[in-house]
Amino acid sequence: SIVNPDEISSLSYWDFGDGTSMPYIFSMNPIHTYNDTGLYAVHLYLVNNGGCIDSSSMNVCVLPESKIYVPNSFTPDNDNCNDEFYVKALGLFYEFKIVIHERWNGSVIFESDEIIVTNNLNEGSSCDNNNNNDFYKMGAWDGNLSNGNKAPLGTYIYEISYRELKDSEVSYLYGSITLVR
Repeated sequence: SIVNPDEISSLSYWDFGDGTSMPYIFSMNPIHTYNDTGLYAVHLYLVNNGGCIDSSSMNVCVLPESKIYVPNSFTPDNDNCNDEFYVKALGLFYEFKIVIHERWNGSVIFESDEIIVTNNLNEGSSCDNNNNNDFYKMGAWDGNLSNGNKAPLGTYIYEISYRELKDSEVSYLYGSITLVR
């Protein structure tokens, strides 16, 4: 072993880079929970019984938890409330694709790989204007078919694929959306 525990002073400690620290205990790995995302420099300071100090550090990157909300209905009636069907998400998204199918014959009526950052104020939404935090608006469908005609009232099937990071595995979501006119 490189470290002789009999020579390590009780002044040795971990510094987690967010204003918190904890005593170093030989052969125990620390557990720490960060309150926010970001890049943190974690330092281990070892002090021997003679007062000599050595240190080692490593950067830790805390990423946000990704969350996806897929609504189950929308009403494209130009009242500025649920006029589009789109996936609302928080976190990190490197890649996204949605395909919407006609329920009975499976034909593709809409597809998109759009990912934009917006908020309810920018969207002009009249149904949720209390929350103006940024979110990802992904794959917005206005309820029209590819030929420009209005899609009829009914239930449509969607398939979503996405990656949070470039080297993440692809995740899939499947479900249905009801268009109400």
